[in-house]
Amino acid sequence: MFFRPFAKVPYSITDDGQTSSIVDIFKYVSVDSLLMDAGSSYMAYEINDGARPDVLSTQLYGTPEYYWTFFVINEHLSDGLESWPLSGEDFEKWTDLAFEGYVVCARPKIKRNTDGQIIEFTDSIAGLFAREEPVIGSKSGCKGKILGRNPQYNQLFISDIEELSAEEVAEQQRLWNLDPKEGNGWTGGPFKDTDRIVGQQTSDSFFVYKSWPWKHAPLLYKDDEGNIVDNGLFITGAVANGMSEGLTFLQQAVITNDQQRQIRVLRPEVIDEFVSAYKKKIRGEK
Repeated sequence: MFFRPFAKVPYSITDDGQTSSIVDIFKYVSVDSLLMDAGSSYMAYEINDGARPDVLSTQLYGTPEYYWTFFVINEHLSDGLESWPLSGEDFEKWTDLAFEGYVVCARPKIKRNTDGQIIEFTDSIAGLFAREEPVIGSKSGCKGKILGRNPQYNQLFISDIEELSAEEVAEQQRLWNLDPKEGNGWTGGPFKDTDRIVGQQTSDSFFVYKSWPWKHAPLLYKDDEGNIVDNGLFITGAVANGMSEGLTFLQQAVITNDQQRQIRVLRPEVIDEFVSAYKKKIRGEK
């Protein structure tokens, strides 16, 4: 097991003075200092789709016992198995769970006076809705729950999507005191452009300018020169002018997972030397 080499220290968990022996996980070791020539002791490696750490250790070193070295010498794998790249099948399952729901954005309407000062600012999500507040789309007939927001891009993240029939929409409008005229153009399906999102707790509302399944929603935008743009007012205006999104949540997840595949590994001829030196250091031995 990975923690077996670690020294143990006494630690008081309660106020009665009694201590327990726990693994000293805060022990730090400079891995490069353990090698005669750190520069030539590593080699680049790309993790194959679905390869497990113990299997990779067996392939490289003839034993599954050295799997923990991958996490020690690669900073981007410091979160352990949580940071190990997912297989194609597991990645698809993870994105379905991580990005379940819809992202909707409003297009703020800004009115300025002759001095350029903002005198009216509508359809901004700033200050609207409570976290996990139930909401309904008055045209789409969709119900959901506010999961989060991105004020920079004027986006709301809505999970727990539930689609309603035309009859159910009419009943919801009656219960939530919505204008029945809004339901005359009932569209069905998930939240739609021009839909009005209404909060059940706060009665906050705004009109949807654009909506996406969460996976395909823009994580960031870029201008014509490829620079990242983080000004929400510019974004919504640019979207209206047909500016394409810079990168979606799914695209960024693919990039990140692929980056996790690129690691460095210890060459087989130095692995035993490294493991022995590391265990001594971690135990506080010389």
